Amino acid sequence: MPSTFVSVIPPPGRCCSTDALARLAAADRIIAGPQHCAALAHARTRIALPEPIDPASAAAGDALRTAGQLIWIQGFTDPHGLTRDLARAIALGACYELFPPIRPLAVPMSTRSLRQQRIRVILTRALDRTGAFSVALAGRGARVLAWPCLKVVAPDDERVVLDTLRGRHQYDGIIVSSPTGANVLARRLIELGTDLSSLSMTLAAIGPRTAARCETEGRRPDIVASDPRSEGLAAELARVGRLGRRWLHLRADEGRGLLSAAFEMGGGRLDVIVGYRTIRPALAPSLFHALLEPHDPPRTDILVFGSGKAGRHCVENLRNWAPQADAMAFWSRTRVVTIGPATTAAVERLGLDVSVTAHMPSDEALAEAIFAAEGATGPAPTT
Repeated sequence: MPSTFVSVIPPPGRCCSTDALARLAAADRIIAGPQHCAALAHARTRIALPEPIDPASAAAGDALRTAGQLIWIQGFTDPHGLTRDLARAIALGACYELFPPIRPLAVPMSTRSLRQQRIRVILTRALDRTGAFSVALAGRGARVLAWPCLKVVAPDDERVVLDTLRGRHQYDGIIVSSPTGANVLARRLIELGTDLSSLSMTLAAIGPRTAARCETEGRRPDIVASDPRSEGLAAELARVGRLGRRWLHLRADEGRGLLSAAFEMGGGRLDVIVGYRTIRPALAPSLFHALLEPHDPPRTDILVFGSGKAGRHCVENLRNWAPQADAMAFWSRTRVVTIGPATTAAVERLGLDVSVTAHMPSDEALAEAIFAAEGATGPAPTT
């Protein structure tokens, strides 16, 4: 369970919002580099604050591992460095909320910006996949809360994965459908004494993002669907005449059956192997408090789902933990954005109204959907 809740805020002063300053005043510990100590010293003349911890020190790692409210002062001028720092906090088990500077940065994801301080984006994807997207959204003016509703874990029986990969030579090709799948495939091959670069079979990836992760792991896919959906890969495999062969698909424990049906119709066979599972993680009470805290003036929350499973886990979390009045207040101010039509259908079956569906399953399209949801109106979800 993540026990540390990190609020990442700009240096106190003109670039720091009143919300961020309020969070600063309640801090148990503060991490701040030498370049931000002057601004912090000025804030300490007005409010009682603990001594700052240098982010390069061993004490910073201890602070990130210790339960409680932690503030990390960041300049927001180096998006890559901020993403790296978030990854460090996440690796040590911390969840976070990112407060943007009052003046949005020129982060190259979109030319549009969110209305400052009135919008909070809530990301429900696995925690280790939130960093870069959070920084990009904060650069456009969004306050971002990482509220993970998924956690990637090993399959029930890891021996099945290894045994199937040992017999990989009976297959004509293997499909990976996510960056996580590419990571799992590479790791399992290393356990078998080989690696992804030595894979002799055809490798197919669903979408450019998964293909890029395969390349990072050592092998460029032979077949990549430019449309990052099962439909796109099925069409590409049909175009190159591969649906009549026997293939292996390494994926998560839940997934659509579209590719299996396409192989069957094409006269081939697709064997599915569960390479990893996504479960509902246990969350610290501080994370629920951050999600449900009231805001004056009223704020719009944009809740982002990348899968129906994330939506299901989110609803379960709120039903199990949040007082009914707090949950109703949350839903009344919330707009839901999804990564694609399949996720929208799954989320709507949960009783949620979807404000905007991304036109493509990518971070860029998802960001555009979030910007569009800023002005969306409609009835509150009925959950």
